[in-house]
Amino acid sequence: MLNSPPVPPIDLDAQGLRAYVLGSLHARGSAHGDLAARARRALRWYREVVGRGAQPILFSLVYDVGFLLLEADGFPFRSLVDLPTWKPEEREVRLAYENRLLNMLLRDPSVRRASEAIAKDPTRDDLIARAVSLVLRWLLEGEPDPGLPRLNPVLLRELEPKGHIDAEVESTRWTEIAGAQPEAGTHLVLLKRAVDRILARLGDRPTFGADDLAEIEHWSAYKRAAQRLMGRRIAARAAALPPFDPRRARVQEDADQETELPDAGYYPEGGFSELTNRGSLENLVPSELIYLGEEAFAHANAPDLFAVRYLEREALFYKRDSGQLQRVRRTVHIAIAPDQGLRLKLPWHSDALCIILYGLFVRLVEDLAAVFPRDALRVEIHIVADGTAGSERAREDQELLRVLLRHEVARGTVGVSVETALLDLRTVGERTRRVYGISVQSAELAPTGFPETPLVHATQAAPPRLAVLKVGGERPEEPRFAEGLEPRKGRDGPPPVVFLPTQGGLEDALVHARDDLVAEITGTRAVMPS
Repeated sequence: MLNSPPVPPIDLDAQGLRAYVLGSLHARGSAHGDLAARARRALRWYREVVGRGAQPILFSLVYDVGFLLLEADGFPFRSLVDLPTWKPEEREVRLAYENRLLNMLLRDPSVRRASEAIAKDPTRDDLIARAVSLVLRWLLEGEPDPGLPRLNPVLLRELEPKGHIDAEVESTRWTEIAGAQPEAGTHLVLLKRAVDRILARLGDRPTFGADDLAEIEHWSAYKRAAQRLMGRRIAARAAALPPFDPRRARVQEDADQETELPDAGYYPEGGFSELTNRGSLENLVPSELIYLGEEAFAHANAPDLFAVRYLEREALFYKRDSGQLQRVRRTVHIAIAPDQGLRLKLPWHSDALCIILYGLFVRLVEDLAAVFPRDALRVEIHIVADGTAGSERAREDQELLRVLLRHEVARGTVGVSVETALLDLRTVGERTRRVYGISVQSAELAPTGFPETPLVHATQAAPPRLAVLKVGGERPEEPRFAEGLEPRKGRDGPPPVVFLPTQGGLEDALVHARDDLVAEITGTRAVMPS
């Protein structure tokens, strides 16, 4: 038996479009009193979501999701108000919609984060429309529901209801129109299909991914859609890398470090801020005296619990603040020249190499902060470029990285700059800081930040600890250390190389490269290249 040809969607006139769009509010999950005013605002989101060739999803979905993102816990569920008035044949579908979809969204931590970002500027209808489209992406992408009509964008733009909106009347009118078409469905039928489709595609994943949240939280900072797209990809690459476990890092370095004069004001001058299991009796925590008891020495054979705790190093003592005394000032310099073949998109990867590396750097900033939580850490990302066009592209990358790392930039722990090819990582040493350098090398080109100019070291400053991240090309032919682990080369010797292959998948290779870079900074990497 031959398959019957697909039935074309219904073409709606102005009255039919009004019945389809506004009638869907009959099945909405919110119980707002000022329905007409809110519907007019939600129509602006709806035109943005479906007005560019997307699937003509139910208007009530856009209405409910948009106001749920705006109101969060203040969102009024309609079942708490109108449940007794619902028809028995409608109750199951409407309760499932509120419980399975809307309530699930309300409990989702990623939706909470998005709602908090939207609450900072609730008047941005373009931001709300974008967030709604991300929630309903499973309906907007892929094959359309055969019961959905075709929306005329001109008629949709002209739809501007005035005065009272009777959603029940409009829904009844749409039911009459849909009854004449074998594939069309009522609003409740379409709602049930939409909920099932969203939940089936979403599964156990959060509603918003890391790239979605990066776009929503930095919405005002992006100037163009291309920036938002690139920012999404960098954030996705950073989130794909698992966080580095700081317990794996054992810093190996000299204990002596010069202290800068401004740090003198940080030294403790009194008070306690820590607990320890060693100390003098005058610093004993008073609650330890409870172990003495009223007759601690009444019986010769009775154990003295306080003495036992003291001898076993279990008694607690107050300790003066020692964090600032152990605070080390560190700077990590990262130099990359994206125009040296790193803006290419290879067939094995979905992103250009520079986007992959920027995602690696964003993750590395977070990982180094976890490895050195008590230190004054600063990461400087240098984007090296030559020429007018190259410098303009580098400034766009600089602006994008500053957006993605805006909290760290505001705290002064991250800096992003555009440099010329004269940047020399070998001369960035500082007398009062421990300095590290990571140079990105594209295939067989010269490593970034190592120009062929005479080295001019800073006065009385130790040279930085350098490492090269080689991206692609031939794997460096360096011997692996066998038994005994050969000692590290001096800082004046050639820098060690961390190799990142570009052929095939990069998931494991990026994790290994990140781990090796952290190990080079902490001084614990004994095998090279990676």
